[in-house]
Amino acid sequence: MKRLYGAGLLLVATLLAFWLGSLQGQALGGAREQLAAELRERQVSAQHIAAMQAANARYRRSEAELLVRSAAATESLKRTLIDEKKQHDRLVADLRAGAVRLSVPIVATTGAACGAGLAGDRAAAAGDGHETRAELAPAAAEDLAAIAADGNAAIVQLNACIDRYNDVRQHLNALRDGITHAQAQ
Repeated sequence: MKRLYGAGLLLVATLLAFWLGSLQGQALGGAREQLAAELRERQVSAQHIAAMQAANARYRRSEAELLVRSAAATESLKRTLIDEKKQHDRLVADLRAGAVRLSVPIVATTGAACGAGLAGDRAAAAGDGHETRAELAPAAAEDLAAIAADGNAAIVQLNACIDRYNDVRQHLNALRDGITHAQAQ
């Protein structure tokens, strides 16, 4: 019986050793798996950080490029407005000096109030190439030129604003498309 008891104890000890070895193997395997998972997570995190740093650098370069282009557009607008003002000032000086005269077409009427010299044929006033015109006084011509210059300056400014908006929109769309392409990869 002692033999049977010794064999039973040996069997129990073997099973216990096998079971403890199995538990240790599972614990080591789980630790290895956990270590591998942590390593993968660190690699993904490092890749994510590198991608964010690259995107940040790309945004900063893009922002700097856009600021340079915006400054150039502002300088161009200033030069254009200065040129427009110089041209307007030359026109005003010529109007004051009498070197340039402005006239407007008028409709010739018949009657005693207009006088015989101004009475014209309505066909001529309607556009057969010989229209009746009235010359503007220099002050009125200056006022008319100022209105035209103000309108022209507003148009130049609005066109510059539209150009700048389109430039920024195109730049941001290209940046967005670049990010979308990078994310797809």
